[in-house]
Amino acid sequence: MTNEKLCPDCGRPFAKGRQSSLTSEVCDNWTHQGRQGCQRRAIIRLRAENARLSEEVRRLKAERQWIRCDERMPEMGERVVVRYFYGRAIAELTPVGFHDADGALRDVTHWVRLPESPK
Repeated sequence: MTNEKLCPDCGRPFAKGRQSSLTSEVCDNWTHQGRQGCQRRAIIRLRAENARLSEEVRRLKAERQWIRCDERMPEMGERVVVRYFYGRAIAELTPVGFHDADGALRDVTHWVRLPESPK
């Protein structure tokens, strides 16, 4: 078994001592399928990956945005971070309003879901 690095777009080994200036993962070997063919496939692959990652960033940003209480409220009993007159607190929505460990919170204007716990 050799330790040759293979082109992810055509599967053939890189030319000895050569890698493309485009990325370190693009084949620049003129002897198989031509440089432009591998680079074109790599650009298509990288654009698709960029689109996927951009969508993930949009989803995460939307998930972490503060929500105005007059637009939408969290589920009953859901623990969230709230913004109110005195600052921020972790609280949950009850039938009579937001409550934290010390009791009822007044003048809550915004809330955001807590991030997931680490695994």
